Amino acid sequence: MSYSRGMRFGTVSRKIVLLDGSDIVDTRFEHCRIIFTKNPTPLRNVVFVDSVFEFPISDHPVPYIQKAARVLLASDLKSVSANL
Repeated sequence: MSYSRGMRFGTVSRKIVLLDGSDIVDTRFEHCRIIFTKNPTPLRNVVFVDSVFEFPISDHPVPYIQKAARVLLASDLKSVSANL
């Protein structure tokens, strides 16, 4: 579902999710595999519950990846609220 201020998916469970550039708002990911790319994906009011995360391997990660990693590492990874 697309809106002028981003994509809303409600609750997404047990899926592989590729974050590759589209805005995502008001979404909850539960038990998902979240794959970040170097393309910034703005997240507003997004919650990750019991999910795992993959980041691109780079000697010099882009600022978006650095910020996302900091937010995730500062959480308990059980439940993370993200606004990136």
